[in-house]
Amino acid sequence: MRCSNLQFLLPQAVTQAVINNINQLCSRFLWKGSNTAAAGARVSWEKICCLKFEGGLGLKDLKSWNKATIIQLIKNLLAGEGAITTKSIWEETRVKHAKVPWHKLIWFPLHIPKLSIITWMAILDRLPTREMLSRMGITSTISCVLCNGSSESRNHLFTECSTTTRLWKVVLILNHITKSRMSWDVMLTWASSSWKGKSLLTSISKIAWCSFIYTVWEERNHRIFQGRTRTNEELLRFIKDIHLSALWKHLSSPINHRRGVDRYRQLENQVEENAVTGKAIMVLCLASFLAGSLIASRTWSTSHNKLGELAPDYDHKRRLVEGKAEDIMGEVSKTHKAIQSLEKTISILKMELTASRMIKSGVGGVSLQKPQSSNHTLQKLFAVIGINTAFSSRKRRDSVRATWMPTGEKLRKLEREKGIVMRFVIGHSATAGGALDKALDKEEEEYNDFLRLNHVEGYHQLSTKTRLYFSTAVSIWDADFYVKVDDDVHVNLGMLATTLAHYRAKPRVYIGCMKSGPVLTQKGEKYHEPEYWKFGEDGNKYFRHATGQIYGISKDLATYISINSPILHRFANEDVSLGSWMIGLEVEHVDDLSMCCGTPPDCEWKAQAGNICVASFDWSCSGVCKSVEKMKFVHESCGEGDGAIWKADI
Repeated sequence: MRCSNLQFLLPQAVTQAVINNINQLCSRFLWKGSNTAAAGARVSWEKICCLKFEGGLGLKDLKSWNKATIIQLIKNLLAGEGAITTKSIWEETRVKHAKVPWHKLIWFPLHIPKLSIITWMAILDRLPTREMLSRMGITSTISCVLCNGSSESRNHLFTECSTTTRLWKVVLILNHITKSRMSWDVMLTWASSSWKGKSLLTSISKIAWCSFIYTVWEERNHRIFQGRTRTNEELLRFIKDIHLSALWKHLSSPINHRRGVDRYRQLENQVEENAVTGKAIMVLCLASFLAGSLIASRTWSTSHNKLGELAPDYDHKRRLVEGKAEDIMGEVSKTHKAIQSLEKTISILKMELTASRMIKSGVGGVSLQKPQSSNHTLQKLFAVIGINTAFSSRKRRDSVRATWMPTGEKLRKLEREKGIVMRFVIGHSATAGGALDKALDKEEEEYNDFLRLNHVEGYHQLSTKTRLYFSTAVSIWDADFYVKVDDDVHVNLGMLATTLAHYRAKPRVYIGCMKSGPVLTQKGEKYHEPEYWKFGEDGNKYFRHATGQIYGISKDLATYISINSPILHRFANEDVSLGSWMIGLEVEHVDDLSMCCGTPPDCEWKAQAGNICVASFDWSCSGVCKSVEKMKFVHESCGEGDGAIWKADI
C-alpha cells in the first residue's frame, strides 16, 4: 500500500487507532509473512521507519506522513496547486535521525533483499545470538555452535570465530582483496570507506560481504535447529553461487546492454568530431570488442529464445554453477579482467580526446609529451612513490633508508619484481652547480635513488614542485598510481601497495586522509593563505582534500595534471592545490584513515590488533616529531616486517 494514497481526516483518536492497526499488520507481515502476531520483533517499528541512510528500512511512518498529507490538502484548498509536494512537506515535518555511513553497503542496485535484511540486523546487533538470548533469560547455553569456543555474540560470530574467519579470508581472496583479521567495528568502517561508487566490482564486493553474513547466520541456525552441518567448502560454494547469480543478472540486463551500446556510440561521435589519431580508433575497436564479449551471452541467449532452443544457454549456466571451483572462479576472473580493461580503455580514450582538443586549440602550448610516439616505450609499473625532500634533509633521508625504504639491489629488485619505483624528489638550488648541488650529486652517486626536477627548491614553492613531480613522473614511468610522501613520515610499503591495488580497476582515484581545515587569513601564520578571499567569508574552511603528508592519485589524474600543467592554479599550500585540481573532476575521493595513524602507541596498538597502518606521523609536527631520532623507534613498533612488501598481492 502506498503511503501517498493514505489521507486520514478523522478525529485524532480515531486516526491514531487506524494507523496503529496498519502498523501492526505491516509489522506482522515483515516478521512473520502473515497476519500472525509478531511478538518480540527484533527491531522496533520506529527504527524500521527511519530512512535507509539513517539505519532503517525506509518505510514511511504513517503518523508523520498523515500530517504531511493534511497540510497538502489544506494548501490545495487555500492556494490551489503549486510546486509544494506532500513529500517535501513530510521531509520538513518528520523526525530526522543521524545518517549512518554504512547504508550503501546493504542497499545498492544489485542487492538481494533477504541478504540485506540479515546484514542490516547484524549491523544493528539485533540478531538473536545465544549471548543475547542468555541475557533475556531464554537459554543458558552461550557457546558458539560453529567453533564450540567463546560466547556466541555478534562480534564473535562474524569476526572472531575460527570457522568464519577462515571462510571470510577466502571470500576476500576471491574478490582480489588481501586483509588481515579485523574486529567487527573496524571491518564495518573499512568496508564503508572502501566499497564506494556504483561499479560492478564494488557491487560484487558488497554482495560477497552480505552473502557471507547471511551464510554464516544460516549455517548457525541449521546446526542448532536442524542438526545439519556443512563444510567450509560447501559454504564457499553457496557464496560463489550468489556471486554468479548477481553477475548473470547484471550482464543479461537489457538496460546494461543498451547503456553499453550508447556509451560506445557517444565515444565514437567524439572521435569523429575531434579527429583523433589512428591509435585512438584502434583503442575504440578494442573497447567495442570487450563490450561485445561481455554482452555476447545475452545476444546469443535472445536469439535462441526466439527459436525456442534454451538448452545450450541453460547447460552453460548449469556447468558454471555445478562445475569445479577453479572453473567457476576462472569465469569470474575473466569477467573481472574484461570489465577492468573496458573501463580503463574508455578512460584512456577520454584523456586522449581532451589532449587532442587542447592541442587543436593551442591552449598554453600544451603537448601530450607521449614518448610512445618515438622509439622509446615507457616502463610499465604498478606505482611510483616520490618522497619529497630538501637539501637540508640529508639526515631525514638516511633515517628513511635505514627503516622503510629499500636501498641498493633491493631497490632495483622492487622495481623488477613488484613494479614499484621509489625516489627522493628534489630540484636544484638557486645557484645551479653550487655546493648544495654538488653535495647532492655525491649522494646520488652513492645511492642512485633521486628524481631531480628542473625546479628551484623553496618551501613556498611546494605547489609548483608537486605539479612538476607528477608531470615528470608521468613522462618517465607508465604506472597505475603515483604517490607523494614527505621524508618525515613512516610508511609500510606492503600495506600501501595492498591498499592501492584495491582501487586498481578504477580509472580516477584520489586517495589519502581527507581533511577540511580553516582558511588562515593572518599574515605570518605558518599556513597563511594569501588568496583567502576566494574561499568566502572569514572563518570558512577549505574544501575536502587529502592531507599533504601522504596521498596517491591514479594514472589518469597524473596525466591530467601533466597535460593541463600550464593552466592549473597554485594556492599557497600544496595539498590544497592538488585538492583544487581534483574537486571539479569525476574523481573518487577515498578517505583512508590508515594513511594518517599516529605514532606509538596509536599505530602500535593497531598493529598488535592486526590492523597495520599505511602511514604514521604526528599531526602536531605534520610528520614524525624529531623524525631523525624517532623513525627507527616508530619502525620497530609499527612496522609490518621487512618481508611484507614481497608478499603483497598486487
